[in-house]
Amino acid sequence: MADPIAQYDLTLVRGDTFERQTFVMQDSSGAHIDFTGYTALAQVRAAANAPGVILEFTTGVNADGDAFIEATAEQTSATGALPSGVWDLQLTSPSGRNRTYLAGDVTIIQDVSR
Repeated sequence: MADPIAQYDLTLVRGDTFERQTFVMQDSSGAHIDFTGYTALAQVRAAANAPGVILEFTTGVNADGDAFIEATAEQTSATGALPSGVWDLQLTSPSGRNRTYLAGDVTIIQDVSR
């Protein structure tokens, strides 16, 4: 599983629910990567080296062993005036091995209808 980090960009609408995104991943041979038992962490920051977390997604692994992220309307509202940022998805194996599988840019759109 030494595959490179995949680029996956996101768009959020401030104040809207970010519906569950499920990531079905494969290794370089095309075999499904089963993350059963793993812990997921996904955060948005203004920049990769920024100290503050803008949004921490609710994360998990479903019954098929696929990682997911989602956020409530309250979570996306808390992004403030930030128009963009970066995010990644890190998974930790039951043995404690950490690996970032996805990373990308985040565009945050101001909600118009309130």
